[in-house]
Amino acid sequence: MKIIKLILSIIACLLVALIVFRRQGSFVSFNNQSTSDIAITRESTHDAIPFPDHGTIISNTSADPVAPFTISTPSGDTYFLVILKSSNIKIQFYLHPEKTFESKVPLGTYDLYFASGQHWYGDERLFGLNSNARKADTILVFSADESNTHGHELHLQQTVAGNLGSKPVDISDLTD
Repeated sequence: MKIIKLILSIIACLLVALIVFRRQGSFVSFNNQSTSDIAITRESTHDAIPFPDHGTIISNTSADPVAPFTISTPSGDTYFLVILKSSNIKIQFYLHPEKTFESKVPLGTYDLYFASGQHWYGDERLFGLNSNARKADTILVFSADESNTHGHELHLQQTVAGNLGSKPVDISDLTD
């Protein structure tokens, strides 16, 4: 009889522990944490806003855009791309998946930053907590000589044997 009571007590404890564990896993908490504290760890897609039209460009320069710049994006994510020149020229591109965009940029040497994601939260938050923000290892040089203007063509696709390395950065590197 004592063994049966012991077994029933153990089963009851396990059931209580399982119920508590399941509730905590679904963001119901028993540690006096408010729902606003919990919301910080999750981002609602209801806050997402429409991504700008493909090929939208925002630039802070009046310099003549003469060098060709072509960007192709893979399927899946949308891309926010920024090129920065040391003299504080900043050009932003908004690119949809599986599309190619042809543009021209002013001559110069630029750092390339880009972010990708599924849900857009605006120019400050980009793709939110799921932003994949990166900086290219390669400097982009747009130049001209007597007979040609030299630009770049980028295919933004992750690959093991690619020729454009990148490293993770904070989204503030793209938004400042």
